[in-house]
Amino acid sequence: PSPTATVTYPSSSTGRLTWNTSDADVATVSAGVITAVGAGTCDITVSQAATAPYAASDTKTIHVYSNR
Repeated sequence: PSPTATVTYPSSSTGRLTWNTSDADVATVSAGVITAVGAGTCDITVSQAATAPYAASDTKTIHVYSNR
């Protein structure tokens, strides 16, 4: 199986989280679960949509290194 890591994004807001990867050949991400799929480096980003009374979040970045 591919190695995984689960990332949580604590927030009082109920705004939708959007997760992205800069290189799906290195790692994928779905609902905060990062899966290594190949060797290399990439960035995983997450941002949260605005919901009253909260503003949208700044984008957060996780740097990933995989030697898979």
